[in-house]
Formats: sequence, C-alpha cells, structure tokens
Amino acid sequence: MYFILFFTAPLIAEFYEESKLVPVIRVLGITIIIGAVYSVQQAKVQREMNFKKFFFATLIGTLISAGIGIVMAYMDFGVWALVWQQISAQFINIIILVIKV
Repeated sequence: MYFILFFTAPLIAEFYEESKLVPVIRVLGITIIIGAVYSVQQAKVQREMNFKKFFFATLIGTLISAGIGIVMAYMDFGVWALVWQQISAQFINIIILVIKV
C-alpha cells in the first residue's frame, strides 16, 4: 500500500493542484507501515485481554507526540508539525507496547 501511495503522490497532488503535497503524502504514508506493526502489538494485547497496558501505552504515546506537535507548530514547521506528530505517535506507541507486552 505504501509503494502505491508513494508512486501516486504526484497524481494526488496534481488532483488537488498543490505540488507541496507530494513530500507530505510520501512521508505521512510511512504511517501505513508503522500502523501494521502497531496492529500486531494491539492484537496481542487484545488477545490477552490486557487493556490496562494498552491504555497507558497509548496515553503516554499520545501525550509525548502531542508535545512534539505543539513544539514543532510553535517553531513554525507548518504542516510538518502534524506529519511528525502522527508518525511519532505511532512509533512511540509501538515502542511502549513492545516494552510493556
């Protein structure tokens, strides 16, 4: 899916008449790969019915990534603040779930 998104990013940007979307789509598409790994960890937690660990892992990841997004937005990174907030949220959640589980 990521490769399809990567190669169709120019077409999507052309559709919206915004050439700046190409790198944003390509980088944000990485969340597809990260999300697949995250789903495996999430399924393991659900199978073990250990929702407390899942809650705290996602809470910590959300708070840290929110801080990253806010700081980057304050430093005028624009749309990249949102992109890196999303990527960091999933990446941090994976790391915490791997450690906790």
